[in-house]
Amino acid sequence: MPTISEEVTIDGYTQPGASVNTLAAASNAVLQIELDGTNAVGGNGLMIQVGTATTATTVRGLVINRFSGAGIQVFQGPTTGIVIAGNFIGTDAAGALDRGNVSAGIRLLEAAGVHIGGTEPGARNEMSVQDFCR
Repeated sequence: MPTISEEVTIDGYTQPGASVNTLAAASNAVLQIELDGTNAVGGNGLMIQVGTATTATTVRGLVINRFSGAGIQVFQGPTTGIVIAGNFIGTDAAGALDRGNVSAGIRLLEAAGVHIGGTEPGARNEMSVQDFCR
């Protein structure tokens, strides 16, 4: 996939049948779009490249798993506009099975100010143990 270098919103919750988590202590989210890196050429799933200017990019409502690198990699520069929320990273579409990415779920390389998750139920990212413990 090409590197994301401009402002964009990738919102899997716009897919018919998808729904945001509404539970405080569990997850009832339904995610319909899965980026499965099993047969991908190249290491990382989504790559977001930012410069010194604020870049408003949002990634939400996706299942991202089985990449040989990171599921999501953000690199190069400070930013205040990147949001990664409401995704299942390193799991199956139900959030139940470990389908980890090899090197990391989310990797930040020389990137500051990235907002990952949140306190609202719909903003939480669900990650496999394999992806979280790196």
